[in-house]
Amino acid sequence: MDLRGADLSEFNLKNAHLIGAQFNEANLKGINLSKARLDSCDFTNAFLLDSDLRGACLRNANFNGADLQNCDLRKSTLYNTSFKNASLFEANLTGAYIDNNWLLVYKKTNLLKNIKIKCFFIFANRRI
Repeated sequence: MDLRGADLSEFNLKNAHLIGAQFNEANLKGINLSKARLDSCDFTNAFLLDSDLRGACLRNANFNGADLQNCDLRKSTLYNTSFKNASLFEANLTGAYIDNNWLLVYKKTNLLKNIKIKCFFIFANRRI
């Protein structure tokens, strides 16, 4: 599904199945994508400020350059998900499922050094 550049701000797409959808440069401010199936979706340079992605399945998704400020990613699945140059300021990753590679990339590059992430615990696939 090609949604590049679309304005879906404040839409309610809870439980939607949008596997492989392209959201490049889309306005997704305040969108509800909780519990959605978003595997292999492309969110490059998308605007997701204040969005709800709780419990979303985001395996192999691309958030490179995306604005995820104050985004709720609690209990989401982020295996092999890319956040290169993304803004995660005040994002909530409590209980998110991430893989070991995600942890290592961000640990080595210090991308988490100057941002504030709300997170009480994260479930990692493997030990570091």
